[in-house]
This record gives sequence, C-alpha cells and structure tokens, in this order.
Amino acid sequence: MLEGLAALAHRRVVLASASPRRLELLRQVGLHHIQVRPSKFEENLDKSRFTAAQYATETARHKALDVCAAADCEADLVIAADTVRTPLASAGERQHAQQRSTCSAAGERTGQHCHANCVLPGRRGGR
Repeated sequence: MLEGLAALAHRRVVLASASPRRLELLRQVGLHHIQVRPSKFEENLDKSRFTAAQYATETARHKALDVCAAADCEADLVIAADTVRTPLASAGERQHAQQRSTCSAAGERTGQHCHANCVLPGRRGGR
C-alpha cells in the first residue's frame, strides 16, 4: 500500500483538517507538499440515521467535499478524516467495522473509536 504513496510525493495534497497529528502522519509516509485547509463543514449530521462507522465516513466525505468546493482549491488530492468515539461495541460489531475499508475500530476499556478517511481528487487531480 505504501508503494503507491511514491506517486503522490510531488503532488499538491490538501489536508482538510487542522489536526497536527494527521499532518505529522502524512509527512511520515512521505507526503511533504501538504496544504492544511480545515473544513468549515459543521459536524451536525443526524446521528440517529447512521452507525458510528457510517457517521464517521459521511462526516469525512462532507469535510473533503467542502474543501474541494472552495474556488481556490488547486490540489491534486484532498484528504479528510473523522473519528467518532462510541460505547464499547460487541465483538461482532468490531469485526464488521474492521472489515470495512473506510473504518477501523480500536477497542478500549470504556469505548471504541471509529476512524474514517475520505480521499478525493482535487480540482487539479480531476483534470
């Protein structure tokens, strides 16, 4: 999987997050041309309509779309992420979440985190 990152090493990547940790992780895997543009998307989706994995995925998708829609977004790639903390799920629910490509669950003593990432081509990447 990391071999594919070499193709992105000299591309303009926008991180739709103000998280210093997410920026650090992207730099650790060799992405150095990263512009940080936090999304203005209000994280207010109706939680009753989603599982934790779906909520995190949809929120990440909306964040990426929000940044892509900016008139001055000249990125090749836009990366967004979201993390949702939920009550501890059953082993079956954790296994199902881990099988999804966009969500991985990390169990804790008191709960679990569901992480979702969304990667979209930017305006330059879509040309």
